[in-house]
Formats: sequence, C-alpha cells, structure tokens
Amino acid sequence: MISKIFYSLGYFPGSNRIQMKISKHLPIKFGRVIHHLGFSWMISSRDALSMYLSSCEAFTTKLVLLQAVGLDSFICVGANRGWYPLAVGAKNKKVRIVAFECNSCIYEELTQNIIENDNQSELYCSAIGDRVAKVDLYMPTNGNEAMSTLHPVGKQKQEAFLIERVNLTTLDLCLVDSLPTIGRVLILMDIEGSEMMALKGAARILRDVSPSLILEINHEMLDEAGTPAYDLLAYLREYNYEVYWIDERGYLVRVGKDNKLPHLELLPPHTGANYLFVKSDEIWVNEFIKF
Repeated sequence: MISKIFYSLGYFPGSNRIQMKISKHLPIKFGRVIHHLGFSWMISSRDALSMYLSSCEAFTTKLVLLQAVGLDSFICVGANRGWYPLAVGAKNKKVRIVAFECNSCIYEELTQNIIENDNQSELYCSAIGDRVAKVDLYMPTNGNEAMSTLHPVGKQKQEAFLIERVNLTTLDLCLVDSLPTIGRVLILMDIEGSEMMALKGAARILRDVSPSLILEINHEMLDEAGTPAYDLLAYLREYNYEVYWIDERGYLVRVGKDNKLPHLELLPPHTGANYLFVKSDEIWVNEFIKF
C-alpha cells in the first residue's frame, strides 16, 4: 500500500526529493516484500527501501512497462539490484532479458532478486564500454549505492574511494551471436558517465538492430569521461534517433536539434535525468509529448 502511494506521487515538482526525505526517516525492516508491480524485492538498505517505495523512477518505469509487452529482448546496463529486469520480467514472461552490473556486492543482491522471482534474466558481472579491459570502479564520498562510477567528478575525484577493479567489455562482443534473433529490443543504461563509451561499443547493434534506448544523462559525469552530452546526442542522431527528456512528472519533452538538455533548466544542479531515444516511426510517444 505504501509503495502504491509513493508511486502515485511521481508526477509533481520535487516529489522525488520529498520521497527520498521521507524514506530516510521511515522505520526500516530488512527482508523481502512484494511490490504491486508483480515481483518481490529485498529491503537490505535505505537505498533499497527508497527504490521500492518510489518505484525507482515512476514515469520511466511506466514507459518501460508500456513497451515490455511488445519486446523480444530487454538489455539493462547498470542493473543495480534488478529493478527494471524484475519489472519487465513480471510484465512479459517470454522476453529475453540481459542484465549487467559490475559492482560485485550489488551483483550478489541482483542475483538473489532474480533467483527469488524465478526471473529469466541472463546476468553478467561486468562493466560495459568501448573495449575489453580491467578498470577501477569508484564510489563518491557521501554517494549512495547507485552512484558507483568509472568517472568520479570534480572534487569527488579526490574524495571518491576505490571499490574494486572490474572487467570491462562491449555490448557488441556480448551479444554478437544473438543479433539475428534479438528482435525488437529496448536498451536501458544507467552507468554514471560511461554511456557514450558503451554506445560506441554497441555500434553494430545500433546499426543492425535499431533498438529503442533509455539513457541516464549526467552532463558532468559525461564531461569527466571526455564524452560531452552534446556529442552523445549528436552521435545517436547520426543513427536517425529522435530524442526526448523523460520528465518524471509524466511527460516526454522533445529535444531540439541544438541538443540542449531541457532538464538542466528545471532540475537541481548536478542532477542527471533519463532520456528516450527512438526512431521516428515509434508513434506511441506522441501520447506523452509535452509541446
């Protein structure tokens, strides 16, 4: 019931911050609970509680579930504890789900969530980029468990601590053998600044499969990685993608050809936001566009 209430609060300015503050002060009872979206969720920390109550990102979740029924494949890069793989798996039992999470501690909890729900996800404990390598994974000081990154920003670069050294690979390498049968696919990425490198490592997928994409874009982290947000949007426009900001109040906001990020004018400084990339024939988006 509480999760339903929080889910319904996803569509007004500042609601996410209010939900976060409330969840920080709620009594916490560790253990597994059933979410109204149709899967069980392990409450292991306040970050896990907050994600459960607010349904992760309410409008993004709704858009993902709207597409889930028609998907053949769902690829989640930066799966964390498995919110989106679990939600998609509960909605469509036949879809192929591939999930990547490089933080080994979070990966263990992801694995348990997948097992407990008899979910069909294929799991990989790996970071995704544009090459095969070993790389350092950091946690910004005072960051939450979803903020581990290969690219700590600014002052955080000096204050961030090393979590572990992780494997880096590319989506093209992981999925090359299954491209002929991958079908209609949605790729969701939340990898704290590594999105552009991951896209470069998925050039064949972008060219041959034309997936829909949902990417979290944090311009400061992208700058730190040497891949500005403008370049990321321009790169995907070369593949003929239309771009929309997913305004969590319940709208899609079209991004102009100047590639300026509309969320920067409304959200607090240093905040990232989710963006949807689809081809022009994806007319379902028209229902949600805010002009």
